[in-house]
Amino acid sequence: MELAGQSAIVVGGNSEIRHAVVYALASRGANVVLGSSQHDDLAAATVAQCIALAGSVSAEEVDLEQFDSAAALVAATLQQYGRLDHLITCASASGDARLAELTTTQWRAMLALNLDAVYRICKAVLPTMKRRRYGRIVNIAALQGLGGGPGEIAFSAATAGVLGLTRSIAREVAPWGITANAIAPGIITTNALCTRVPDQYTIDASLIPLRRLGSRKKLPLLHCSLPHRQHPISLDRRLP
Repeated sequence: MELAGQSAIVVGGNSEIRHAVVYALASRGANVVLGSSQHDDLAAATVAQCIALAGSVSAEEVDLEQFDSAAALVAATLQQYGRLDHLITCASASGDARLAELTTTQWRAMLALNLDAVYRICKAVLPTMKRRRYGRIVNIAALQGLGGGPGEIAFSAATAGVLGLTRSIAREVAPWGITANAIAPGIITTNALCTRVPDQYTIDASLIPLRRLGSRKKLPLLHCSLPHRQHPISLDRRLP
C-alpha cells in the first residue's frame, strides 16, 4: 500500500467529498483521523464504512474556531499513531449572498468557516512536521477562489484566501521538506448541489470541455497523489 503506516488528518468540507477523501486515503493504507464537529453523525457513518479497509479511520471532535482545539486534534493523532504525515482540509460551505444583501455577520461567519479554520489547523500541524522534516498539506479550496462567483461573495473571498495562504505556507516550510498544495475543483456532483435552487446556481455542463460535471469519487485520486512521499509537486502549485 502506497500510504501504509502513514497517518493523516482530514477536516472540514462537504460530507460527501470528505467521506470520499477519507475512504481513498484509508484504502491506500493510511491511518486517518477525521476531525469533526460535535454531533456529526456523518463522521460516525464514514468511520463505520471504512472498517474493512487497509488503513484505520477514527473520528475526533474538533472546534476549528479555537486554536487549542486544533492543537488537541494534532496531539490526539500523535498519541494514537505516533506520527503525522498529511493534512487535508476541505472547503466547508459555498452559499452566502450577493454583496448588496450580504451582512457583516454572514461575511465574518463565512471567512471563519472557510479561511480562519484552515489557518488554525495548518498552524497546528507545522511543529510536528518540522520536527520530522516531512509533511504534506493539501488544502481543497474552490473554483470561486480563482474567478469569483455571483451570489457567493464571502465564499469566493475565503477560498481565494486559502489559495494565498497555501502559497505562503509552501514558501515558508519548503526548507523542512514539507509541501503545501491547493486544489480548486470546479463543480462536483453532490447531493447538496442537486438541492440548490436552479436560478441560484445554474449548472451548465455544456460550458465544461468534457461536457460533464466533476465526480466526488474521482476527486480524491488527486488528493491521494499529492500526499505521496515521492510526488514532485512541492511548492506554490495551484491545481484548478
